[in-house]
Amino acid sequence: MKIHRLVIDSWPTPDGKPFKDQPEEVWQAAVDHYLVNEGGEWPSWLPESLDITEWMPDEGEYGNQQWPVKRGDPIGAYGELIMTVPRTLFRKHYFNKSAAQKVMAELVEWGVVGHIESSEPVEWPTEQGDKQ
Repeated sequence: MKIHRLVIDSWPTPDGKPFKDQPEEVWQAAVDHYLVNEGGEWPSWLPESLDITEWMPDEGEYGNQQWPVKRGDPIGAYGELIMTVPRTLFRKHYFNKSAAQKVMAELVEWGVVGHIESSEPVEWPTEQGDKQ
């Protein structure tokens, strides 16, 4: 059995921080550009071919905003959601390599550079073991 770890080498953002840490205005402009095609400025660091349809909220049956198909970090206030973006990794370790590959592929689609490391499980040191 192996454990697989996602490692982010770099985010494509100008400041090198995750997508959720970018200003809301950047994402609003991207959505406007995507919907209106010329309505806003597409971020130069995002791939032009990126399809953000599933990352944008949809209008529900009664005019209520529905969460996007793709779950991620929300951009915008509750009820005024602009879109979601790929989530900053809460979980970096996977027992299933294909699960790690799926997450990495989604991040790479957004321009993230990263890789997967694999290793045998190791025993975590305990406080008693550390004191000896």
